[in-house]
Amino acid sequence: GEPGTEPVQALKAAPATAGIPLILMSLQEITYEEAKKLGFDNRIVKPFINKEIINLVAQYIALSLLRDKLPDDQALRGKKILAVDDAKANTILLKALIFEKHKEMGYDVSFAGNGREGYEAVLALQPDLILMDILMPEWDGLKAIAEIRKNPKTRHIPIVVLSAYHGIDAIKLSYTLGTCGYLLKPYHYEEIYDTMKRVLKLCTLCTFCA
Repeated sequence: GEPGTEPVQALKAAPATAGIPLILMSLQEITYEEAKKLGFDNRIVKPFINKEIINLVAQYIALSLLRDKLPDDQALRGKKILAVDDAKANTILLKALIFEKHKEMGYDVSFAGNGREGYEAVLALQPDLILMDILMPEWDGLKAIAEIRKNPKTRHIPIVVLSAYHGIDAIKLSYTLGTCGYLLKPYHYEEIYDTMKRVLKLCTLCTFCA
């Protein structure tokens, strides 16, 4: 293994600790895939944001505590996913690298081109999960998220942000509004898919992120 990863490998190998989630907190840029290769379940990279840390840690604690009650992957078949993004290139990549690659899951996928269209689509479709961009015309993603959270009929729906916008205030506000994650470009599609599955499983049991 990589130098310095012996404690991680030892924890994952021991029956008593193998199921404990390990999250890497790094001062240096490291991708989700690189962290996974080192034996971690996820990673948080500076600048550290308290709400992001609390949100991610809470999800992994819930996964650990509810392990025996969580649905398996097959129970997620046919879930309704709404992706809101004004960039056609991003929707094409999501289709190819997430939904077509995992077409055996039979996800019912819809797309909207801006925040206002996204909000209207949420009302009409009542999706199981929303993937939301931030910088969009008409309504930006934060405005759409705020409106979704205000509405009693939609406030329970989990939202994961996918955005190139690195603004700290926007990231903090997104978590304050109740998003389940804020994934930054360049996208790592394994991370997006794993996040989708984690959030869908948790929210199958409870309105975890609302």
